[in-house]
Order: sequence, then structure tokens, then C-alpha cells
Amino acid sequence: MRIPYVLTLGSLLLLLPPSRAHHADPGSVLGWWHGTSTCVQAPWNQACHDEEILYHVVPSPPDSSHALLHASKIVHGQVEPMGDQELTYMPAHRAWEGDFANARVSIRWSFALRGDTLVGQLLVRPDMRLARNVFAQRTTATVY
Repeated sequence: MRIPYVLTLGSLLLLLPPSRAHHADPGSVLGWWHGTSTCVQAPWNQACHDEEILYHVVPSPPDSSHALLHASKIVHGQVEPMGDQELTYMPAHRAWEGDFANARVSIRWSFALRGDTLVGQLLVRPDMRLARNVFAQRTTATVY
């Protein structure tokens, strides 16, 4: 006697492997990235200058949802360090984000991975105006 199998969408979903979309993959953002950081053209953003960038992202404790971005720009073929930014993976946004504030500015960096492309934005707080767009490719070169 054969017993018919009836599979519903719900039962099919149970057979799929767990999604990694909402989990930080520590190896995904780590490494060297080379690309551009371009300014949004707006009257309030006139001091901004487009840049060729080189980022090195390394692990940062306490777990794989944290990373440290060492940011540099390339000017006339020379690498100029711009500083470090702590990043935290935000599952709800599927992005690595980091906030920075001083007496002059309060900003948020947000980076998402699209394969071997790092797509980022610089948002100015408190109204989260878009100030920069970042597009960088994974690279194996560590020195320019």
C-alpha cells in the first residue's frame, strides 16, 4: 500500500537550510576593499570631495558581529590614513554600521555586501541625509 505524500509550502520550508541572511558572516566583510567614495551634490555638502578609497576590515572582539574598518584614501598614488571605524552587523538592515560623532558632526556609515562589492553610504544625523556613496571591490593588494 502506498501512502501519498502531501507537501505544503510550510513543510518544504522546513527542509531548507537555515538562512544566513540575518546572521553576521565574519569572513564576508573582512579583507581589503578598493574603490570610490563619491559626494552627494547638495548645497549643504559643498565641502565634500570625491575620493579613491582603500579599506582594510579586520575582526573586532567580542564576536563575529563586530569589525574594525581602517579607512584610507589614495591621493596622487599615496595612501593617506583617514582613521578607524568600529562596525557592527545589523541583521534588521543586513548591513555593517558604525556611528561617529564629535563637536562638528554626527554621522553613520552603513555598508552592505553584494558579492565581492562593498556598497556603502554616509548618512548625516539627525535627519539621516545621504552625504556619500561608496562602491568598492574586494582586492588582494594590500599596498598601493
